[in-house]
Amino acid sequence: MFQVFLSYASEDLAFAEALAAALESEGLRTFLAPRGVSGGSDWRVRLRDELDHCNACIAVLTDAFRRSRWCDQEVGYAMGSGRPVIPVRPASTDPAPYGLLGSIQAVPFDGLPAAQRATAVFDALLGRHETHQHLVEVAVAGLGVEREIGAVRKWVDRLERLRGALSPMQRSQLKEILRRNATIVLDLDIRSRLTEMLE
Repeated sequence: MFQVFLSYASEDLAFAEALAAALESEGLRTFLAPRGVSGGSDWRVRLRDELDHCNACIAVLTDAFRRSRWCDQEVGYAMGSGRPVIPVRPASTDPAPYGLLGSIQAVPFDGLPAAQRATAVFDALLGRHETHQHLVEVAVAGLGVEREIGAVRKWVDRLERLRGALSPMQRSQLKEILRRNATIVLDLDIRSRLTEMLE
């Protein structure tokens, strides 16, 4: 499963929790402290372990984030470990990416509902080649269980962007989904797009 580390200031916990829930509905596993740290454990060790095993780090840029030394350390550790970092700005008044993050365009959230924020983050991750292989697994799994036509189209759009990362096993899974998912079977456009992708 694709793992996302959410780096945020403690003052922004409510926002981070809502974003985490929305990302999880997109099939991404999220970690945010303190939710993921059990009582009595060394939270610094847990943070480092999660950063070492995440597929990407999402930096929630706010004034509180900018004041936090921990947030800068988390993002610096992720970047130093070669993990992609996606900065997001909850509002247009929040700070732009700075320091080493300054070269990465932030994902603007101003006015977006939680579900669209998660979609924007997922699509930003699609733009990073180092995340493609893991995102293919998420997209194939998402398409395999989805029956609502709009969501099916979203997963097919994503798979078209990821087609170069499809493994032989994932191609087999898609062929089976193409055969069994009634929503796909009944929609000529989606069926032809998936068929073309698998040729």
